[in-house]
Amino acid sequence: MAVQWLENKVVLVLTTINNANVKTQATRKCKNAQGRQISKDIPQPGAISNYNSYMNAVDWSDQILATHNVLTKCVRWWKTLFFHLIDMTIVNSFFFIPGAPQKFS
Repeated sequence: MAVQWLENKVVLVLTTINNANVKTQATRKCKNAQGRQISKDIPQPGAISNYNSYMNAVDWSDQILATHNVLTKCVRWWKTLFFHLIDMTIVNSFFFIPGAPQKFS
């Protein structure tokens, strides 16, 4: 299933888990005519809410890799892949200790 949803920007999701008929309610804050903040419920596809609830650790890992990596420019593609895998191994071993309870916010 391919879902396109417009929030602030266009969000595209490809999934095999959800179907297109599942909708959830998402709460957004917006201003009314008087300029006060109000909460507004908007319909959200189920694929987007599943992504937001389950992909927290992966996004966190990608964010750390984007800022803390071994910056090497290589002519050979396999060297770049090798250094990226080394970076991923270091980040995952530091934050994802096997057997330890994981807590993500």
